[in-house]
Amino acid sequence: MINIEFKTLSDQDLRELISSAKEELKSRQEAQPQKQVPRVLRQMYLETVGDDISRYNGGWAKTVRGLDKSKTNGYSILGDFVDIDAPQYWKDGTIILDCDIHGSRKHPKKTYRLFRYENGKLSLLAQEGDTKDWAVRLWPAIEEALDI
Repeated sequence: MINIEFKTLSDQDLRELISSAKEELKSRQEAQPQKQVPRVLRQMYLETVGDDISRYNGGWAKTVRGLDKSKTNGYSILGDFVDIDAPQYWKDGTIILDCDIHGSRKHPKKTYRLFRYENGKLSLLAQEGDTKDWAVRLWPAIEEALDI
């Protein structure tokens, strides 16, 4: 460490030293990567869609990493299931598929939503209703999002 005798410096030299030190501190702070904060999928969903995820009738969410076009149902969308209530560290660009089951237990209705995680937020990429070909109808949006 440098030992400086501040009393021997002129007022101008002292101001320049302080200014240089402030600039150095600022550059070090800007160079540090921003700390990532774990986010809860349910909360991000609420912020994006404006409605809470109700799992009263069931439902699920998964990250999407690819497609298997030898199948035409939900198994064609490859990825890992995630807990919507567990804080997680999300990577920018992560694609998430959510299946929300609403309606009554006798007459459930599913809504499939495809999201992209960027900068701490979800953006809605596509949405499909409860049809037999819902997965195939999401393929173009998945291919575009994953650039495949």
